[in-house]
Amino acid sequence: MNAGQEIEAWLARMAGAEEPPADIVAFNIGLFETATGVTAYLIGARWFDPADDDWACVVNFTPAERYLAVFEDPLVDWETALCETVAAIQRFLDQPQGQASFLGRAEAVTAGFDGGDLHRIR
Repeated sequence: MNAGQEIEAWLARMAGAEEPPADIVAFNIGLFETATGVTAYLIGARWFDPADDDWACVVNFTPAERYLAVFEDPLVDWETALCETVAAIQRFLDQPQGQASFLGRAEAVTAGFDGGDLHRIR
């Protein structure tokens, strides 16, 4: 399974396993570098502001399977990891399961590296 498929499977597992509280309106798939590659995580927030990425720093929801060590290569390029992550999230959201999930119903879904710009997917 490649990294994009792993991300899609992870999102599907979370979407099928639990439902966040109704007041969670936005989700961010954050990325951070580790000694062995790149790890992704999911958070939910009660508010969203397209002009202020700080909304993603306020964590009001985390799923049980919050983290995914997705790019297990210490030499992976951060731009490649980000592009593949955004593409995988978009593919998930384009599928019927993704559209029906809490991510598909959210006001906003973003992705980005900690400390970097967020890329709005939905």
